[in-house]
Amino acid sequence: MVKLGGVAWIIRGLAHPEGHVLALPRYVVKGNSIVRKVKIPSLSELESIELARGLVKYARCYGRLVPLIPRREIDERAEILHPLFPRECSDRSESIACMVLKELRRESGIETIGLTGSNLLAMPGSHADVDLVVYGRRECTELYEFLAENRFLEPYSKSELLQLLYSEARFFDKRLLEVEQKKVLQGKRLGARVYIRLVPSYPEEYRVCACEVLKIGEIALRGRVVSDDSRYVYPCGYDVEIEVSTESRKLSEATRLKVVSDRGRFCELARTGDRVLVRGELELVVSNNKTYLQVYLWRGSHHILLV
Repeated sequence: MVKLGGVAWIIRGLAHPEGHVLALPRYVVKGNSIVRKVKIPSLSELESIELARGLVKYARCYGRLVPLIPRREIDERAEILHPLFPRECSDRSESIACMVLKELRRESGIETIGLTGSNLLAMPGSHADVDLVVYGRRECTELYEFLAENRFLEPYSKSELLQLLYSEARFFDKRLLEVEQKKVLQGKRLGARVYIRLVPSYPEEYRVCACEVLKIGEIALRGRVVSDDSRYVYPCGYDVEIEVSTESRKLSEATRLKVVSDRGRFCELARTGDRVLVRGELELVVSNNKTYLQVYLWRGSHHILLV
């Protein structure tokens, strides 16, 4: 996270357009307080609040307009808030966020676990939710195995899940509720709602995006999951073999594509062999002189449902 011009920005993605960083405005800050939290899934909302005036540009990496901060702006003007060294988590800190962070580091034996979200700002107005992030491919695998074996987080009750899904305006059904209750990356600890994001790289790494994304349009499909290796990491993904789709003129049956998302809500939803209903944005990706199709999930109307 970086602070620039009264706004705290969350840096997103594993690769960025050269010389820039993709960052989303997340908190409006005044003095030592959070004035407003910003959840921005669509560009129209981003433009309406004008937090990213002059920073919104078209990026070939994503096939859409996104806010891009020049790296020199971050190096010269920004206050950098490092998740692995949260300033509020001193040895004597008694905040719930810091206690959850310290307990997870101690019980798992993994040190590359950090604090993100509003708690990283360490100021009045911070939300009671706790957002943790884990860095490193090996560390992500080890922590996920630890969480699955030890159930560090208490599962949400059905009523708590319903409240969460309604607050996020998510599309869901009875089977999705059952899957959500089994997730190990979300739940409660010390009475607080906790979400853990697994990022298979390290904060200091800066990779230049080498691909181009071309948007084709919205698609709905039914298919079978043939690989779930990326179901729990950022960005999460599933390889799906199509059975039926609304783009039948472009896609034949048995076409395989990847369903991907950088939003945590789409992680841990399906396993290899599951049949799923998917709605998202169909994209053509050009990378290293090769092309492939993927479905990108990010809007509130996008979903993965088991059938």
